[in-house]
Amino acid sequence: DRIRIMSQCNDSNVLELVQVEDGKVDSEITRNMPEVEAIMAKLQEILQEDDRIKDEDHEPVTVGIISPFRGQVELIKKALMQLYPDAVLRRHKIEVGTAHTFQGDERDIMMLSWAVANNSFNQSLTFLQIPNLFNVAITRAKKKQIIFLSKDPKTLPPGLLRDYIEYVQTYIARN
Repeated sequence: DRIRIMSQCNDSNVLELVQVEDGKVDSEITRNMPEVEAIMAKLQEILQEDDRIKDEDHEPVTVGIISPFRGQVELIKKALMQLYPDAVLRRHKIEVGTAHTFQGDERDIMMLSWAVANNSFNQSLTFLQIPNLFNVAITRAKKKQIIFLSKDPKTLPPGLLRDYIEYVQTYIARN
């Protein structure tokens, strides 16, 4: 009974798509360092904005970062450890993992690092089409979801990821 899904929202700023123009994956493992750098920059903005709230009843914003690829998860974890002290990670309940990590859990803000780029392997794109994992990945945000993508959405193969990104783009354009 812990999970509380966002079923209605009056805020139009609940979905954000960040296009990482120079993103590319490593040749030996699915990791995308430019995407990690974009995530760290966005996280810094989120934490600074949260720190500006001086209301004594304010609960710190919680943040989760999901990637379907363990290589990307490990790269993000390493960057977090280098940039933030444990106290900050605990205060904001910052967690990084695959969809399995967040099964039955959620955060105020979820960042999705798809680690997909023009040089991605076809097998990587196929892996993103697993419905139950995809569903968990996109349904963990309580207040906002920020999606990081290093590939032009128009060039994605047909399937869940492309359909979802097109939905997000339509939602953002409408709002």
